[in-house]
Amino acid sequence: MEHLIADLEKGRTYSEKELNDWIKGYHDDFATIRRELVMHQFMFREKETYELNPPELWTRWEALS
Repeated sequence: MEHLIADLEKGRTYSEKELNDWIKGYHDDFATIRRELVMHQFMFREKETYELNPPELWTRWEALS
């Protein structure tokens, strides 16, 4: 996931449509990927806008195994 979000701009707010279109460039199941980005705290969601969280909030995948 960290590799995936490296292309996103810090401090920029993305609409849900923008984020969906961006994710589609990597995977067809954009809804699941988008939810995972929020669940693992890579992104913050407010209504239909998304923004990257600071890296210290990101869930580390090693901790999940």
